[in-house]
Amino acid sequence: MRPYRTFEKFAVAIFLITIAGQVVIAQAPKRARWEYCSITEIKTPFVNTSQAEVKPTAIASICYFRAAGCVREEVKYEAGLAELTKDLSPQDRYGGPGMYVAREKVAQGALARAIAKLGADGWEMVGQAVFVFDGSLNNPAIYFKRRK
Repeated sequence: MRPYRTFEKFAVAIFLITIAGQVVIAQAPKRARWEYCSITEIKTPFVNTSQAEVKPTAIASICYFRAAGCVREEVKYEAGLAELTKDLSPQDRYGGPGMYVAREKVAQGALARAIAKLGADGWEMVGQAVFVFDGSLNNPAIYFKRRK
């Protein structure tokens, strides 16, 4: 009767170890999967600032990285010239200085709108680096990631 008790204890111990191992495996964290995107460029065409009703426009380009390549989305920002150049003196407002100030401000607006959109969609900003596109090395980009 002694060998039967030893076998019974051994079988119960193996059974408990097997159950405990499966519980630990079930609670193990799964490998995180990420998706990535970046804001690769801001297009700001030159504006004719000789007319007050002109609405300067900038477009931020977002590249969503996929296995098949880059899927692009454009985020547009425009504002009235009078609003963009209100800090300038009247003689500078509708000339060369007004054109450069307007381009700079709409570029900032497009970038802000694109970052806000990505943040609202659950993307986290992770860094900035050069984005190589068409052999050009001078395109800075802002990179984002989120869990799949």
